[in-house]
Amino acid sequence: MHGRLDEYYHVESRNSSAMKNVRSAHLIHYAPRIEELVATAPLRIQRSAGRRIHVEHAPTLDVTLEKVLAERSSSRDFDGPITVAELWKLCFVATGLRETVSSESGRRLQRHAPNSGGLGSVEAFPIVMSVEGLPEGIYHFDSVSHEFVEIETGDFRRWLNEDVVFQEEFSRASVAIVLVGSFENLREKYGLRGYRLALIDVGHVSENIYLVSTALGLSVCATTGFVDDEVDEALRIDGVDRASLVLIMVGRASPLK
Repeated sequence: MHGRLDEYYHVESRNSSAMKNVRSAHLIHYAPRIEELVATAPLRIQRSAGRRIHVEHAPTLDVTLEKVLAERSSSRDFDGPITVAELWKLCFVATGLRETVSSESGRRLQRHAPNSGGLGSVEAFPIVMSVEGLPEGIYHFDSVSHEFVEIETGDFRRWLNEDVVFQEEFSRASVAIVLVGSFENLREKYGLRGYRLALIDVGHVSENIYLVSTALGLSVCATTGFVDDEVDEALRIDGVDRASLVLIMVGRASPLK
């Protein structure tokens, strides 16, 4: 049954050659409602009223891309906390705005990761377990202000281990960065094909986190082996228009690594 469902979706979300001659299919990119979506994309998530935490200083990356690519790997070797500045750097290169560019067609928001249609479909929610300078709890990284917004404080390590992930070693990480896909805007612009694009977008963001974690000397490992409903409920998202797509575990690497 599952095989038929994914095949059906793949076929139904294809672009047909007939679309090349349908003018309305191309004009939608310039429609006022789409321009507005692009201009306000980072504001689509209803912000929590929780405490905001600003980080002053983030580490610089003094390493070549060639070296990072050669050393990048998934590791479940977690041994000790990371710092709030390191976590901020990871979230900033994942979903943060790099700059705002104005043009005749409107405002364009430049991010560190490619994002379909400029719609910024991915948001980062760190579940903090052992981060120096940041209390334990669940946060949302505001991609506009680049602040951590507190959703709920508390120790979530046991919950993560017993109710969420399928591998016990993941609960020993310093933080689980949950990458959430927002399908609403993509669906508005691209229709059924928008779901494909959301998965591609989250892959781009995930790779940024991997590369910067490697540059910082941290262990990193992504997993889709988690209970979706548990995570979505904890993040206070509906699991349909916005849903958890991947958990990226990050922690201090063992000195012996």
